[in-house]
Amino acid sequence: MLMSDLHLEFDNVIPPEFSVVAPVLILAGDIGRPDVPSLQTFLLTLCQRFEHIFFCGWKPLFLPRVETKDGKSTRKRRITVDDTNEWHAQQLAWLREEIEKARNNGEHVVIITHHAPCRHDTCSTEDEESDLMDAFVNDHDTDCVDPVRLWVYGHTHWSTDLIMNSTRIVSNQCGYAHENCGFRPNMKITLYDDRPIDVIDSVHCDS
Repeated sequence: MLMSDLHLEFDNVIPPEFSVVAPVLILAGDIGRPDVPSLQTFLLTLCQRFEHIFFCGWKPLFLPRVETKDGKSTRKRRITVDDTNEWHAQQLAWLREEIEKARNNGEHVVIITHHAPCRHDTCSTEDEESDLMDAFVNDHDTDCVDPVRLWVYGHTHWSTDLIMNSTRIVSNQCGYAHENCGFRPNMKITLYDDRPIDVIDSVHCDS
């Protein structure tokens, strides 16, 4: 199962009701803030319902929780574009190295990211034309090839199910209370070794 952008950091947000239709849950995108109790409560509840949970948290959400023990050992400066480009290059190099390892070992790959892996149909038309688009999508079209079978993401408030090259790209985003992002509470993704991925709405009573 896959969910993203639940935005539990807001007081008026109630977690969606859903049936457990798979043993694994992926949480991508903006789920909540670690300093707001609703996220912890939600995650603890999920741990009782699923065998495995993959939570792709967004790094800035955790920065307010980092403590500096010795102020003398730090030196503050503004983050630059060069900084972010360097971090991205390092992380992309790691990702491509892991993909190559999987290819050499004959393994399938599922990638979970906070941001979208490509620009086409992963956000609204308005956002595609926005100058801020580079803040929430990446250009990974050339990485959407075997052995990457599935790539899931969040953040854009735009649910997607498409195929880029040989990779299925899926996002199931709830968004803000006033939005209709195409969220499917009982989405089930099934991966097979010898046939295409299934993405269906499945209902099962797990009470």
